[in-house]
Amino acid sequence: MKKATILFFSLLLPLFINAQSLPPTGITPYTFNMVWNYMKSGGFEPSQLDKAEQLLTNAGYRKVGKFDNAIGYNLVYAKACDVKMSSDGFVNSASPNKDPGFSSYIQVGPGVGMDWGMSVTFMSKKGTNAFIALLNKADYKLYNNDNSAWIRRSDNCYFLQRDKTFSVSDVIGGEDLIE
Repeated sequence: MKKATILFFSLLLPLFINAQSLPPTGITPYTFNMVWNYMKSGGFEPSQLDKAEQLLTNAGYRKVGKFDNAIGYNLVYAKACDVKMSSDGFVNSASPNKDPGFSSYIQVGPGVGMDWGMSVTFMSKKGTNAFIALLNKADYKLYNNDNSAWIRRSDNCYFLQRDKTFSVSDVIGGEDLIE
């Protein structure tokens, strides 16, 4: 029995060590994609939205706004930051409510071109660099064409990067971004 217990824990030890080495970004590329898939697959229906919001809550985010507009609504979630919204439901400004390390906010809703998208914006380079480290660990590669796009070739999952913001859209696929 003792040998089996020791063997069991020795097999799990690498998992614990690896889990401790991941940066505490709040959101990971995997969780981000799960949330996005729940939101877009259910057409933002309440049951799918509840699943997505539970994942965000587990990642340390709180809902700070839901704003109705002509073509739908914008959802905003924040982690360790204060967010001010504009009258159209978009983030007007955000600031960390303590050390900006891993402070971030997530926006979901229609964009300028009326396509639906989701983005995470980090308040510091530290958070941005930690998210990039997670992208590299998950086999995403950076492609610099018209956009800075992080793409995982195995399934064409992607993130567009603009400074400290990483986003996806329902009208763009990873295969569209590879030259």
